[in-house]
Amino acid sequence: MACSLPQISDSFFESSSSSLNVSDPGNCSDLSSEIFDTLSRYGAKHCVIGSLNINSLGGKFNEVQEWIEAFDILCIQETKIDRSFPDSQFAIAGYNMYRRDRKKGGGGIMVYVRKSLPSYRLKIKTNETEAILVDFQAGKQHISLLCGYKLPSVNNNIFVDEMYTLLDAAISNRPNIICLGDLNCDILHPLDNSKEGRTWLDICDIYDLKNLITVPTRISCTKQSCTDIIATNVPAFELQSGTLEPGLSDHKLVYTNLNRKVMKPTTFFTKARCFKNFNEQAFNKDLERVPFNVAHIFDDVNDICWAWEKLYTNVLDVHAPIKSKRCRNAAGKSKFITPEIKKEMWKRNALKRKFNKT
Repeated sequence: MACSLPQISDSFFESSSSSLNVSDPGNCSDLSSEIFDTLSRYGAKHCVIGSLNINSLGGKFNEVQEWIEAFDILCIQETKIDRSFPDSQFAIAGYNMYRRDRKKGGGGIMVYVRKSLPSYRLKIKTNETEAILVDFQAGKQHISLLCGYKLPSVNNNIFVDEMYTLLDAAISNRPNIICLGDLNCDILHPLDNSKEGRTWLDICDIYDLKNLITVPTRISCTKQSCTDIIATNVPAFELQSGTLEPGLSDHKLVYTNLNRKVMKPTTFFTKARCFKNFNEQAFNKDLERVPFNVAHIFDDVNDICWAWEKLYTNVLDVHAPIKSKRCRNAAGKSKFITPEIKKEMWKRNALKRKFNKT
């Protein structure tokens, strides 16, 4: 007599779409989850600031939408867009956006600030060094945020003069400043490339800035360099700083957590089964050992169904445990990143990490 398993709401056989390639570790994790997990220690309540040289924002904006909610402030360099791209194309719900364009295909800066942080943009003028100066409030503290990008071809003397102007403007606005961005000044090799790294370190000495990022942020076949900086004259504000690999360019994303508490969107969690370490053969063997016949000690069909479900889910919980997963509440979350695209993104990032390690 043929028997079939009852329909169980959270079972492995819930729908045809539940078939998975269990050998793929990307089933239980994606890039946005990694970013949230890395920043979760302090990011749940404290201000998180990030910076990334994205090397063209146009085709990568949807990916940025996937994980921007982890940051209260995100500075992006080399957007490579111009005014033919309207603000609405890059607007993200819950964030104020400030942008400075150079030309299509080169340069450009964009800064996103969460709307729960009071902020406004200050007027500054530079010719060679691209910069945006923003005043924002984290907790009770007002801070001047200077986001910059310098072309590698900019002369050191011009760079120094313009940085003096920018930092003077930032300090005159607020005594506490944070400077970040890709300045193409390698502080790991300060004497290379016309001593650009040494030039930046000298500026830091004059303005009493501490570099919070001192590890490689750009890795090539021949060199590891740290050109993406976060520097501040109030290092006591720092809780945690580091780098992340979003896989969007040859630069890593740099970030810092400040010990300033800010309002965050409500966090929701959902529960789902994780098939990361699922072994189909072992699962079937354990099912064969389950005495499903004991369910028939009940007379009522509902009780029999309950017993079957209990026996089955006990085995399933061992092989595919239920785990909590953060639900991102950002209205600006991309609608175009499908599970298939996420899988390919995970493979890309895995290969990038493997390259960085070798």
